[in-house]
Amino acid sequence: MKNVTNIVLWIFSLIAFSSYANTQTSELTQNNVGYQFSFESKVLAQSRDIQIYLPDDYNSSTKKYPVLYVIDSQQYFLHPIAYQNTLREEDETPGVIVVGIKMNSDTRRTLLYKQSDKFINFLAAELLPFIDSNYRTLPNERLYFGWEMAGGLALQLLAEKTDLFKGYLVSSATHFTDKRITAVEKVLTTNTELTKHFYFTLGSVESWSLPSHNKLAKLFENKAPKTMHWRYNLSKEDNHYSTPLITFNQGLKALFSDYMPIRFYSIKQFNDFGGMPALSALFKKRGQRYGLPTEIHPITKNYLLNLTVNNNDYENFTFFANEFAGIFAEYFHWEYAFNKYGHFYLSNNAPEKAMKVFSIGVKKFPNSATITSGLADSYRMLSNKEQAMVHYQKSLELFTGYSALEQDKFESTLADFDSSLSKIQTRLAALKN
Repeated sequence: MKNVTNIVLWIFSLIAFSSYANTQTSELTQNNVGYQFSFESKVLAQSRDIQIYLPDDYNSSTKKYPVLYVIDSQQYFLHPIAYQNTLREEDETPGVIVVGIKMNSDTRRTLLYKQSDKFINFLAAELLPFIDSNYRTLPNERLYFGWEMAGGLALQLLAEKTDLFKGYLVSSATHFTDKRITAVEKVLTTNTELTKHFYFTLGSVESWSLPSHNKLAKLFENKAPKTMHWRYNLSKEDNHYSTPLITFNQGLKALFSDYMPIRFYSIKQFNDFGGMPALSALFKKRGQRYGLPTEIHPITKNYLLNLTVNNNDYENFTFFANEFAGIFAEYFHWEYAFNKYGHFYLSNNAPEKAMKVFSIGVKKFPNSATITSGLADSYRMLSNKEQAMVHYQKSLELFTGYSALEQDKFESTLADFDSSLSKIQTRLAALKN
């Protein structure tokens, strides 16, 4: 009887789960990333499945983008997409067009090694020109990713088609043959201003590839010109199948190291870097490389302003504020910046400058009680009693109109809210008397 009961319960559980699953999956919608098309190759005499991803802002802009070509995209297409989507919101990496070339086990070995000349010709003569003709690309910013045999192909590309790609991301490569390494040596010897990036990763457990990788690393160490950037990462934590993860992450970070906003942690570090001339030159070069504005990045400007405030360095604060004229109106879009910098002016007896900051802040955040009270403080220090009272009253109305949720958002504690409210009430009362 017990067994029968268990069977009945199991059947009812199965029915219930099936009903739940059907309810859940009926609400799902397909989530696709990028596009796929068939490319008819005359060189290969076959159709190739090509994947392509366009950055989120591609259709809303006119700018051009670097392109990363990913071999074996059936496995690795999503990796560089995840990388850039994680970092683009903070402008730590450029948007990158990703072009994936699917491979299959029947032809992969032949095309990537025995008939590698034909596959390289397919890239150089057909696929790359097609992408450049149909999409807004930066041809001087072409990148290549290859794992295993496709990693070995990277050496042949560097040696035989030196101008085809600017950077190479190579993961757990095989077929770093003596012939290919010797060909690369010739390029390094004859081209003393080679400006390429070559990042290659190997798991230390991949003993079969260690000798060839060490040989290539030794070659780069002895022969690579100073203009070439290379790195060999022999990872103790990774193996033949996990190295692509760190190769994309660390390799792309190295390739685009000049893109992200630069941060200084002391004025000495800023001066040792070269000060404003060096900083301006760096961002001018960055803008020219990526087709972006050539002015200093606004995040870097904010870093410098914030550094001086945190160190109570009013002299350098005013220097940077003058250098970065317009940053408050053009860039700052959060309340704390206007409160922090406006009150720093006030604490250094510069109410005229504080008033300009708070005035811009009020226009951007008309319902901000704290910015409005800062503007009132500026008028009070300038002995403009009438305008100070107007803005204290407005600030008081905004404060008292806050809901409990908005009070909770105001600062880290409710005590901060009560303190600010009390301060405004006190100053308004003093002005009325």
